[in-house]
Amino acid sequence: MSNNSVIISITGSQQPQKWNERSALLVVDPQNDFMPGGALPIPDGDQIIPVVNRYIKNFISAKCPVYVSCDRHPAEGSVHFDKWPQHCIVDTWGADFNNKLVLPMGFS
Repeated sequence: MSNNSVIISITGSQQPQKWNERSALLVVDPQNDFMPGGALPIPDGDQIIPVVNRYIKNFISAKCPVYVSCDRHPAEGSVHFDKWPQHCIVDTWGADFNNKLVLPMGFS
């Protein structure tokens, strides 16, 4: 990472005044299984969605790319579940993005 890089935590105080052609937003795993009611919930995890939506809107307005990752696992045969409860199983509600997340048109 270069010295002029800025890492923004969603609750963080470092917010760039403007983005440039090297700026991008990465939203990590905003899926139902990590929200309250999910298989591996983060307490109050859904409270971050409105903030993420504002960031997405701002980055899109600035013509900066937005990337959204998703955790996905097969229903059976994953050694990942030796350590963690089953979560984000392919083709389930838990693996879907939270329905309050506002993604750009054509996002896939």
